[in-house]
Amino acid sequence: MPRLQLFPFRYRNPVTGKWVRARYVASREEIAKGNVEWEIIDPPEFRDVDLDARYFTPFRVAPHAGAMRMRTRQSASHRLQRRNARTATGDGSQLIFHEKLGRPGLSDQQTRAQLGAWAASRRQRGNTRP
Repeated sequence: MPRLQLFPFRYRNPVTGKWVRARYVASREEIAKGNVEWEIIDPPEFRDVDLDARYFTPFRVAPHAGAMRMRTRQSASHRLQRRNARTATGDGSQLIFHEKLGRPGLSDQQTRAQLGAWAASRRQRGNTRP
């Protein structure tokens, strides 16, 4: 299993000329590549690298391209539904209704009735913006 040697270091800021302690540790090659004037300030940190291990990634990992296409198709469908909901009443009240008041299991007729009551109460209060 390969081992990494990572060094804490400081470098000279080219603008101010002051020495700045780096906020990260790096190998000698990476330090030399990114800085003209630098020095190592502490002993190295050793890390074991497992080439077969999965490390943390903030991005979703898709097992294959088919899953990515399916996810993209679903998100496009969701955007289309939101746009249609927004244009159904013209002022976006149906979109707000589905996000704030909509409940699963209601029929379309019940949903429209609740939407009408909600929109009427907003008009009475003078709130026309969603």
